[in-house]
Amino acid sequence: MENKGISIQDFDNRVDRLDATLEGKIYCMEYGRKTTRTRLYVTPNKFIKPTIISPNDEYFGNAVIGSLINCLVVGATGTGKTVALKVIMSKIARFQPEAEIWILDFKNYDFKEFSNYPNHYAYSNCVQGLTDYYNAFKEQQNTGSAGCPQYLFCDEWGSFILSREKRQAEELKARLSEILMLGRSYRFVPIIGLQRGDSSHFSSGARDQFRAILMLGNISKQQKQMLLPDFEDKLTENCGLGEGYLLLDGKGGIEHIKIAPIQDFDALDNVIRKAMQR
Repeated sequence: MENKGISIQDFDNRVDRLDATLEGKIYCMEYGRKTTRTRLYVTPNKFIKPTIISPNDEYFGNAVIGSLINCLVVGATGTGKTVALKVIMSKIARFQPEAEIWILDFKNYDFKEFSNYPNHYAYSNCVQGLTDYYNAFKEQQNTGSAGCPQYLFCDEWGSFILSREKRQAEELKARLSEILMLGRSYRFVPIIGLQRGDSSHFSSGARDQFRAILMLGNISKQQKQMLLPDFEDKLTENCGLGEGYLLLDGKGGIEHIKIAPIQDFDALDNVIRKAMQR
C-alpha cells in the first residue's frame, strides 16, 4: 500500500477505516524507512471469531464487570437482549460481592422469577421503582461518599416511558438523567435495555452519558448513525441471536461479541437471586 507521505501516527489513526475497507482485521503493519510503501497483514473477517461474553468470568468485552459504567443495551425483539441483561446481572452477582441489584421489569414477564424480592418492580410499579432508586441515590449523595455498588436494570425503557403521560415521563427521564450524570461517584450504575436507542426516550444530552453500548442483532443504518457514528463502517457482520457489537468508552475500539448460550437458566437465576437478597 502506498502511504503517500502520511505520517505513522495518521496512518495508525485510520486503522478502523482500513479494517472496514479491507473487510478484515489488521494485526501488523510494517513501515519502510526509504520507501513510500507500507505492508499490512490482515485477517479476513470470515476467520475472526466474536468475543464471547459468558456468565462464568468477570470480563465484559475487554474490561472487567466492576468497571462497567452506565450501559445501554439495544436490540429488537428476538435478538437476545433479555439473556444479555441476565448474563450481566450474573457477572455482577458473582464478581461484585457487595453489589445490590434493582430490576424494573416493565413487561412483567422476563424477570418474573425475581418478583418475590423487594428490589423487583413490575409494570406500573416501575415508576415507584425508579423513585426508590433515585431516593437511594440522593441519600447516598447527602453522605458525600460512595457506598456499595447499586445497579439498576430496566428492560423496555422506551415502552415504559411511552406508557406514561408526558409530564410524568419527563420527570422520570430527568431522574434517570441526573443519575447518569452524577451516579458514578456514588457507585450508582443504570443499565438500560430498549429496542431502539432514540434520543426521545431520554432527557437532552442524557444518552451521551452512557459509557458502554451493547447493540444486538442486525443494526439498522439509522441506529448505527445515531449510537455509533464513528464505527458505522465496522458494523458489517450479519449478526444472529445474541450476537452484536460492544463499545466501551476509553477501552479501545468496538468489539464484535456473542452472548454465550445458556444451558441452565435455573442456575443462572439462582446466582442473580443471591444478589437480590443482599
